[in-house]
Amino acid sequence: MKAPGSTQLKVRYDGPVSNFAFKFNLRRYNQAMDHVTRITRIIDLPRGNAMLVGVGGSGKQSLAKLATFICQYEVFQISVTSSYSINEFKAGAYTRSHLCST
Repeated sequence: MKAPGSTQLKVRYDGPVSNFAFKFNLRRYNQAMDHVTRITRIIDLPRGNAMLVGVGGSGKQSLAKLATFICQYEVFQISVTSSYSINEFKAGAYTRSHLCST
């Protein structure tokens, strides 16, 4: 599936957004849409990856999950605890890499 462009997203989602009963900052909506487009293009590339940097609570995780959904990928999130070790990381990476190759 080809990653959608900003114009395609705008046409597709402006209709439902205009039906909201409350007002919200459209500038932030447009910025979020631009970021989702960028993230989608990056992760849709072979071996595509990105490090999202920003202030906590700015929506990085939500935008990444939305881009993952658009690309029809599965989300996998590591839960790091105090007892989490490098061996658990390697085991999880091994399991995920085999799921991706089948």
